[in-house]
Amino acid sequence: MSTMISLLSIQSRIVEDKKAKEALTDAIARLQSMGTLYNKLFRADDLREMSLREYLPALAREVIGMFPNGGAVSVEEKIDDIRIGIKKLSILGILVNEIVTNSMKHAFSGRAGGKILVSAKLEGGRVLVRIEDDGVGMPPDIDLETSKGFGLELIRLLSQQLEASVSVSRGVGTIFAIEFDC
Repeated sequence: MSTMISLLSIQSRIVEDKKAKEALTDAIARLQSMGTLYNKLFRADDLREMSLREYLPALAREVIGMFPNGGAVSVEEKIDDIRIGIKKLSILGILVNEIVTNSMKHAFSGRAGGKILVSAKLEGGRVLVRIEDDGVGMPPDIDLETSKGFGLELIRLLSQQLEASVSVSRGVGTIFAIEFDC
């Protein structure tokens, strides 16, 4: 995995087209989210499941750290010790990676910094994960269900794989809520 990340990083430094560079950076971030999971698994006693409390904060910090303004964005966490299977966790990881990446790209534009809150709790056998930022808010004309943007389309596809519902709340910042069976 680290070899693929290195190759993509080299390619992203060489390529001059802005959209191609952005696509490579996004691919690197997705691979790094999987790498974070595999590194955590490598050190874990149980290879079948892992706690969201162990995985999600490390993932969010890693994604934020990839951005030039990452040092100005704080991460808060309110994550219960919820253990889920690795298959669901890997899908959730890529989903969270995509949401945090979108926050870093769009939420703090024109600002020195901001805050991202990652929370997870178990309610009635369902896991509720929320990613909230205090940024500028997602524009009202962007619809999660109909957007043709790659990031939001990926969020839709991953939520289907996870058999999760995903909702977006706008206001002061943006809140993505992901809910699925444990």
